[in-house]
Amino acid sequence: MDALNLMTKQELVFWIQHHMFYEKPKKSWFYSYRWQKQSLELQEKQRKHIALLGNMGAKEKDEYAKKYNASKDPKERDRLFKLMEPYHKRMVSWLEADKKLDAERKRIDALYESIDRERKRETA
Repeated sequence: MDALNLMTKQELVFWIQHHMFYEKPKKSWFYSYRWQKQSLELQEKQRKHIALLGNMGAKEKDEYAKKYNASKDPKERDRLFKLMEPYHKRMVSWLEADKKLDAERKRIDALYESIDRERKRETA
């Protein structure tokens, strides 16, 4: 009955639809279901996150950087630096989001390890 207490309403309904009449709920099943669901969600987030990288405007920023490095005029360099600033902010924001996705990936990996631990306990 421990596994039933861990389930959300959606997970409980899914379990009842697929397992109710022939086996009692197990924590390993619960962890497995949650891992599969969260893994798919994470994959979709990662796909969108990587797509954002292509829309950063890296070519434009590189052109500004080349002009900045070639310029000797302080006013021109300042103008080019200000033009590069939004690109830098977007990249920093993207990297912060990437760190959050890494933390979520580690949490989901730990959930996967829980599946194996619970299966060993259930068979012992």
